Amino acid sequence: MKLLVIRPVIKTPQLDTLAGELSGDELASLCKTTARIEVAYLPYGPSSVECEYDEIAAAPGVCQLVTNRGKDVDGFLIDCFVDPALEAARELSPAAPVIGAGQASLACAALLGERISIITVVESVGRMIWRRALRHGMENHLTRLRHIDVPVLATTDRMSLVDLISTQAKEAVEKEGADVILLGCTGLRSLAQDVSTALSGMHVRQVPVLDPAITALKMLETLVALGLSHSKAAFASPPLKLRTFPL
Repeated sequence: MKLLVIRPVIKTPQLDTLAGELSGDELASLCKTTARIEVAYLPYGPSSVECEYDEIAAAPGVCQLVTNRGKDVDGFLIDCFVDPALEAARELSPAAPVIGAGQASLACAALLGERISIITVVESVGRMIWRRALRHGMENHLTRLRHIDVPVLATTDRMSLVDLISTQAKEAVEKEGADVILLGCTGLRSLAQDVSTALSGMHVRQVPVLDPAITALKMLETLVALGLSHSKAAFASPPLKLRTFPL
């Protein structure tokens, strides 16, 4: 089994400084899988996704990767919580399932509790998440959306990030009755266990803490193993016609 993780950003040296930047092998280790996991970046697009304009800028590159790699991988993960170009990518993939980290991890969180607290990086991303929760009919599962006020490209200090997220999570559990914590940015990947440990040290009641990237990747592996993909009745292939894009 080969899975392609699409990071919907351009590759820059700055990414290597981020706390959640993981290779395919590191993702496989966290997922406890024998699947081959490849990480791909966009040939062009934004350096991070923090607003709707960034999503639009990322979409053509995501679609290009799905089109070019659709016959040599078994599944695609769009590795961003706001799932840029998810529906379009599903239309373009002839057989391999395409899932988005946000939609998939939110669906998993809804299996684990009734009041989900999403903690993301900055307010603009929180607003994007809320719009997508409305689209998917998940708004009634959510407590107040929270953010740590750290831009994606500034998520370099792992300890500081864990402290900031844990503080928000503690308030969500104690003041809003949250029973599941979901990290609302895949740039925070690999921090969930540390946050869970920190909450335990704060004597907060035990609640699941989900890493969206790892959760979604494991769900993608399961879909492939079951031989399942998205419905072509819902996501039909695009009709053949002239389309032009700026160079």
